Amino acid sequence: MKTRLHRHLLKSRVSSLGLAVAAAPFLFNSAYAAAISWDNGAVPSDLLWSNNANWNPDGAVAGNDVTFAATGVATAGTITNIVDANTSINSLTYTQITSAHTTQINASTTLTISGNVASAFNVGIAGAGTANSTVLVTGAGSLSVGSGNTTTTWTVGSAAMSGGGSQQTLNMSGLSNFSFNGGAVSLGSGQRGSANVSLASTNSITGTTLTLGGNTTTAGALSLLNFGTTNTIKLNTITIGAGRTSGTAQFQTGLTNPTITIANQAGTGAATLNVGTNDLTSASSGTTGILDLSAGNVTASFSTVTLGRGSNSGGFGTGNLTIGAGNVTATTVNVGNAFASSASSTGTGNLTLTSGAGNFTATTVVLGNGSANSSLAIGAFNQNGGSAAITTLTIGNRLSTSATGNVTGTYNLAGGTLKSGTIQAGSNGTGVGTASRTFNWTGGTIQNLDATTSLTISGVDITTTGSNSQTFSVDPSRVITVNSNITGTGGFIKSGDGTLTLSGATNNYSGGTTVNDGTVAYTTAFTMSGANAFGLNGAATPVLSTDFGHITSSSTFVYGGSLTFNFSGSAVSGASYDLFDVGASTGTFTNVSIGGSYSSALFAETSGGSKIWELTTGGLKFTFTADGGLNDGILAVSAIPEPSAFALVAGVAGLGLAGLRRRRRA
Repeated sequence: MKTRLHRHLLKSRVSSLGLAVAAAPFLFNSAYAAAISWDNGAVPSDLLWSNNANWNPDGAVAGNDVTFAATGVATAGTITNIVDANTSINSLTYTQITSAHTTQINASTTLTISGNVASAFNVGIAGAGTANSTVLVTGAGSLSVGSGNTTTTWTVGSAAMSGGGSQQTLNMSGLSNFSFNGGAVSLGSGQRGSANVSLASTNSITGTTLTLGGNTTTAGALSLLNFGTTNTIKLNTITIGAGRTSGTAQFQTGLTNPTITIANQAGTGAATLNVGTNDLTSASSGTTGILDLSAGNVTASFSTVTLGRGSNSGGFGTGNLTIGAGNVTATTVNVGNAFASSASSTGTGNLTLTSGAGNFTATTVVLGNGSANSSLAIGAFNQNGGSAAITTLTIGNRLSTSATGNVTGTYNLAGGTLKSGTIQAGSNGTGVGTASRTFNWTGGTIQNLDATTSLTISGVDITTTGSNSQTFSVDPSRVITVNSNITGTGGFIKSGDGTLTLSGATNNYSGGTTVNDGTVAYTTAFTMSGANAFGLNGAATPVLSTDFGHITSSSTFVYGGSLTFNFSGSAVSGASYDLFDVGASTGTFTNVSIGGSYSSALFAETSGGSKIWELTTGGLKFTFTADGGLNDGILAVSAIPEPSAFALVAGVAGLGLAGLRRRRRA
């Protein structure tokens, strides 16, 4: 207190002699910014920005370049200064390396930083060894930085530090409103340093670029950006984790229904997103970037999204994007990239849709994309829910023409709906490298992109496992053509009035196959084993069409499992039947069972309609032979409510088959 009193008296003497402000009145002209620092010199201390005695030199703070250094620091959370009236300054810098400054902005009060200068708002000091600095901005008021000029920048922890692990913290989680409208935002780009930034409750950030963790010389600690409750982000380019410094952006914990909106600087177009990108030409280390939006609702528009990109000399880049609720659109998405002119690099990327109601829409998605010598590109799309609408999905794209690099692409569909126009294998490249492609299907739905677009799947085998909850859904008049193999211990359900065509060379999945609607067509060899079962739901009058003209040289339909027919309508009226077009082939079902509420079924083969069998639920062996005519062989199955109705149903079945043959010819 004595020191503060002496300092106050000295200021008073200087002021009374007219040797300070009176000699240089232009210093307080808002058109000219002077350097002024906080010294908490008022006696008694009131911590108010409006008290001229709290500044060095004494005077009004308005229009000046303001610095908070070590004077007046206290334990984090203890208020050290108070903005008690609307105030506009040129710049604001916190440089203390001990304890913390906590700036309170009172309700209905705005602190405006209006200067069009670099580091208009800056937290951190250069050359401070391994020391950390902490700044809290709190209160029911607002902090506004920049007036739209792109020369205005906001930096935290972006100066060079002499010791590793230094972190500069800016915590605005206790502040009502924060806005930035300027140029570049740099958080944790300084050598050996990093940033830990928590935004206010409501935020608006408009600028050219945002870089979270962008040091390119010597690695520092992890940089963090924690979003508030309401966030509007308008930036041309967003980079999270770059060079040798990692970065993580996510919502603060404990928020209620947080939201974030992301677009370009103008707010009307798409931003560029880079997560975990290491583009250094010589770096043995790397970066990990994480953008986790799963805890809130997101509305975002991106042009190009790059998740994980490696560099030369063994450098790595790992990028992860997680989406929960909301809507994200993108033009081009590259997940897991390794590009270099020479030497090795590793790029690993993961894009995840959680089990929430998120919607992800993209024109092009590439999983595993590489061309570097001795490189490794690993890309995965993990869909646990929501909707992914991808016009063209490419899995495993090895562009190398002579390099030894390897590429791995994986799509894990466990829930939600994947809509697409093309799912395909990428290039295999040349040279010694490999391209590995996997599509794991454990739940969810595969559907054509929209009502006017069919889907083709080729070059990527589908491995299905689980309890037969997987579904192919095909819109009316559309087709899903699977030129790849379907393997695994699971099966699938066919829904929708469109056609599912299975043309893979080997479809040897062993789970169940249930056709609820539309048509399923097998155009190549169909070999099944294990407990696989067809469930033909007669109530929806589905058609299972099998054109076996190119099965084997002997044209034999091979089926080693059980065949199940389920009926739910009235067979006597002809409203309930299943149709099995066996094509120009012969074959045997060794285990036939009847599902539904009926105890027996009628099998009729259309060689003149003369072969009619009644089979009980005992699982009898049934052999059919093609008639070689226009319709090949057709096996129609109708339910018999009671065994005594056999003769009546046989007659109805014959009439139904005749009608079916006429429709097929038409």
